[in-house]
Amino acid sequence: MKSSELPSAIDEQAARCYLRLQDPEVSGPDIEACLDWLEFSHEHQAAYERVEALWKVSAKLPAPPLPQLEMRRGENPAEPVRGRFGWLAVAAALLIAVGIAGGWRYAFEPQAKTLIYTTSVGENRSVALDDGSTVVLSGASTVVVDYSRAERRVTLSDGQALFNVAKDRLRPFIVSAGGGQVRAVGTAFDVRRGLQGVTVTVVDGVVQVDPHSGVDGRRAKRLEAGYQLSYFADGSLGAVMRVPPEQALAWRDGKLIFFDRPLADIVVDLNRYSRRHVVLQGEEIRALRFTGVIMVDRMQDWLRGLEKSSPVVLVESDEALVLRQVAASPGKSRKKK
Repeated sequence: MKSSELPSAIDEQAARCYLRLQDPEVSGPDIEACLDWLEFSHEHQAAYERVEALWKVSAKLPAPPLPQLEMRRGENPAEPVRGRFGWLAVAAALLIAVGIAGGWRYAFEPQAKTLIYTTSVGENRSVALDDGSTVVLSGASTVVVDYSRAERRVTLSDGQALFNVAKDRLRPFIVSAGGGQVRAVGTAFDVRRGLQGVTVTVVDGVVQVDPHSGVDGRRAKRLEAGYQLSYFADGSLGAVMRVPPEQALAWRDGKLIFFDRPLADIVVDLNRYSRRHVVLQGEEIRALRFTGVIMVDRMQDWLRGLEKSSPVVLVESDEALVLRQVAASPGKSRKKK
């Protein structure tokens, strides 16, 4: 281990304090001394948390017996222990426990962890990730963040999200959604899970879209800023389309913009913002196509307007907004339960 990788004095003190508190016969004065040391500064607390994380990792790995350590009860953990039971023994105990070949600094690298972020209906939320990246979630969306030393992986379980990725060429940023994945290093892109597939829109930089989650890299497609691409459950890819970034991200400002989309797919987005669930009754209604802008705060007005242009009738209740198919022009047939 290089001298530049040796534990600092605070790391040594944190290790001594942690080991002392693991003793089932630890005394009251020892506990108080350690608590006083922890409360002294955030730096002390951070060092203790690093040691604690390291020790937990060591419990999962095979390790040789630890060096014999003698701790004098009542001594201040901030005061170094002299002789063969000094900081070297403490550091050796911790390093041997995890079988580290690369030194203290490697052992204290962040371990893999999984976090889940969700939004409720009608809520947009911005989340700052540990690596400096940010995620903006649309209404009723869920992402699972799973970072490791090798990669930064985020799963979009439901909904839509905008990813602004911090550059890290050693750890690619991968978004998994609907059986495929989007791979980036440092860029900004939007991912939307629809009724039948996943739509990716690149705002800045370049991403690689793979409909098979990396199983067959030959199907992956490079997508540049200002373009949009969809992939589907059967592994097929749609056509690459040019889309102005401000149009793709209008949902952040309460505008849902659609171009020749079936009503069944549009309703998926509406239900991320509607407190009353929007329901379609009739296959012909589901297949109706729409191009235009829907304002989230005027969604009901838009649904009512469909009665004038399509063979549908809107039935409202406290729980739902139901569009029903009718054989003839409904005229003023909108009903209220």
